[in-house]
Parts: sequence; C-alpha cells; structure tokens
Amino acid sequence: MPHSSDRMIAPSIARTMFAIFAVLALAFSAVAIATPALAVDHGGTDVDLHQSTPIASDDEEFTGTDAECRDVESGEALWHFVLNKLDAGTSAGELYATFDHAGSVVASGTIISDASQVQVQHFDVIVGSGDTLLSAYASVDSQSADTGNGPMLVLSHVCDGGEAEGSPSPSQSEEPDRDVTIMVMKHNCANVSSTDEFDAVEARAATNP
Repeated sequence: MPHSSDRMIAPSIARTMFAIFAVLALAFSAVAIATPALAVDHGGTDVDLHQSTPIASDDEEFTGTDAECRDVESGEALWHFVLNKLDAGTSAGELYATFDHAGSVVASGTIISDASQVQVQHFDVIVGSGDTLLSAYASVDSQSADTGNGPMLVLSHVCDGGEAEGSPSPSQSEEPDRDVTIMVMKHNCANVSSTDEFDAVEARAATNP
C-alpha cells in the first residue's frame, strides 16, 4: 500500500511537467508565427552607381568609341549604363539619374542576356550636350545574392555630340529682325532695316536740307 507522501508527490510532478510542456508549446507557436513575417520581402533592390560622381560628359575616361557614338546627334549626349550580376528572370528595372542641367531623368532597362544564373540590363539616357551626372541608381526586383556579390551598376560610356550646328554663340548678341524708325537731320524720317539703308537716307538728307 503506497504511503500518503507518495500520493502527494505524484500530482506535483504531473503539474510541473504540464507547465513545462505548456511553455514549450507557446515558444514553438511564437516561432512559427514570426518566421513567415521575417522571410517575406515585398520590396525591391536599389543599386547605386559604382563610380564616383560628378562625371562630366566630356570626361575622357568615359568617352565612347566611334562605333558606340555613330548615331548620336549634335546637341545631345548619350549616357550608357550597364547593370550586371542580376538574378535570372529579373524584370526590366528603372534607372534614376540626376544631371546638373537636365535634372532628374528616368530610363527603363533593356534585358540584354538572361543566362541560367545571371542577367544583364542596359540603360540609355539622352540629355543635352555638355551636362554633368550628379548621381544615379537602378531599381529592380529583390535579388537573392549577398551585398558583396550582388548586382553592380556602372557607367559604360558617354557620347557627347557637341554643340548643335547653327546654334548662336553665347557671346553673340541677337538683334531683332524688325524695321526701326530713325530721325535723320532736320526731322527727315525714314523706315530702314539695315545700316546701308540708313547711310543712304542720311546721305540724301545731307544733300537736301
């Protein structure tokens, strides 16, 4: 026949074990609920330009070849960016660039290659000749690679077409193309539109006071 003390210890052990199992159950429940929230990433990946800015359009380090620049017209500059080491299947991204004169510009990416593991995208930005790049970054789908091995955005080359043909020099003063009325000697009046016409009218006035 069991002693009364044994009967008192058994319920105490049972209650202790139940409490331990209850605490463990709550802990596993909390982990199961929290884990999906940490794993889900609804955002994208922003990739900053690898080179330092500012970069002028006539910087010899980035001057494109004749073949790369053959379609660039005078008065404009083509800035060509390359975004590489992307996950395969990444959607075309957007490039956000800021220039000294053109201001903020957005360009859509073109998928050049999409191999089994990596992808490359190109971005072309056309602004006026003689501008300076102040900053640039690309925005794409969230990437799986670590920061050290992830995507890289670089400025490949710049094609500056130079000043537009026929554009007036800033030092040149533009005179309005209009007739002017000039009073010539003793209130003789004539409408002239050139220096030669003015000289002729002044000569006639001098001989006919």
